[in-house]
Amino acid sequence: MPNMFPARERKFISTLAEELHLSVTWDEYDEEDQNLVTWRLPGFLDEPLAETDPEQANGDSNSESE
Repeated sequence: MPNMFPARERKFISTLAEELHLSVTWDEYDEEDQNLVTWRLPGFLDEPLAETDPEQANGDSNSESE
């Protein structure tokens, strides 16, 4: 969302994001260099989880080499 908020609204948005347990950043830019405000779920910027093989996750781990 474009960051064109006055100080009072930025304070409200920050408080709302905190109450909703969201991460808010004010310093990102789009491809047209327009300043953006972004909201993210907690942990979004953390390390990604290791991908697992869907068959092994479902317990269907039959080996083809048997």
